[in-house]
Amino acid sequence: MASSTSPEDNKIYALINYEDAYVQPLILSALEKCLPPLSYHLITSLSDLPKPTSRLLQFVQYEAIDWDHLTSHPTTSLANAYVIRKALIRKHYLSTTIANWVTKYPDSVLKDHVKSSVEFEEWDPESSDDEDENARSDINDANKEEKQENDGIITSQLRHFIAQPYIHPPLLLPPPQTPQDTSTSTSSLRKFHIRTYVLATGALQVYIYRPMLALFAARPYLRPWDAALQKNRDEAMRAHLTNTCLQESGDREGSVGLFWDLPDELPTQPEFSSSGSTAEAKGDWKSQIFTEIQSITGATFEAAARGMGIHFQPLPNAFEVFGLDFMVSVEEDGGLKTWLLEVNAFPDFRQTGDELKGLVEGLLEGVVGVGIGGFFGVGGEKGREEKMVKVLDIDLGRR
Repeated sequence: MASSTSPEDNKIYALINYEDAYVQPLILSALEKCLPPLSYHLITSLSDLPKPTSRLLQFVQYEAIDWDHLTSHPTTSLANAYVIRKALIRKHYLSTTIANWVTKYPDSVLKDHVKSSVEFEEWDPESSDDEDENARSDINDANKEEKQENDGIITSQLRHFIAQPYIHPPLLLPPPQTPQDTSTSTSSLRKFHIRTYVLATGALQVYIYRPMLALFAARPYLRPWDAALQKNRDEAMRAHLTNTCLQESGDREGSVGLFWDLPDELPTQPEFSSSGSTAEAKGDWKSQIFTEIQSITGATFEAAARGMGIHFQPLPNAFEVFGLDFMVSVEEDGGLKTWLLEVNAFPDFRQTGDELKGLVEGLLEGVVGVGIGGFFGVGGEKGREEKMVKVLDIDLGRR
């Protein structure tokens, strides 16, 4: 008896609406490059599905995902985000995630590569608007007639903060546009952080995209307590902020480069440490940093998945791209150490810029090949994991 399955039953209906003019064409291009042309069909709404059980890909903003459809069709519906991942992307949750994990596993790599955090609240009565101020005045007038017995603080006047020890001294390098054969004085070196893109699929495999970004501050580095910075707060920010979205448009030019294009030989570092030691490259320093990033990333996702299951719930039919930020410090002995700063959901790819758009293009091709093609069983195996380095593969028992 002939099979009643039609080619349309195996077709992927792809709802692609990322709402970002920088990213949207790159997603469409990645689908075209990595999936057979007849394997998918673009749609504009879930109402375009031939039937509810048809294969569906949602590659949209988090708020636009149809979670009901996703959870109701675990074998045929795929989306580009996990519904719950606060254990990673909220700084105070991430701090708790890592603290709990290190307490349980004191030999974890996270113990020495994530700064412990403290949380505190500050009373800020001036943060309320005029209406609140008038309301307080009325209350104060009424209270004049009563004995003051309550010294409580209105919780809406409390501001919540999370703080970490400052990473000092950071590894300093010349900005990306500086020729490698040019001698660089220590006074021109800049602070930078590393942006690593991470793909999590199912429940749970985690991949690092090997090409990474180096994002530099807009001004040469000075110590936070340097007198020159105390006099000019704006210049202080430019010397320390490496997040390009916080920089002025003119400062962003030349502030973003490729990690693997950074100098092979480390320049002489300012003598910031008490011992006066400077950074010493022991072998290939970039490979050393990348190895540490792999270990830290895998351990972080495992800590969230196994230790904070309520606040990180990977779905077997979902994938998500995260942006992880790292900083490199110079230790007392001159060695280098990598530190995890934060985990970002739906990273802002636009900050990469047009010049390095190829990095984002390659990332999305890896996402389509591994995260989408792998789930639906389409596309060739060649090149899927060439630049996608697997750092975690665990079974959380979710089907």
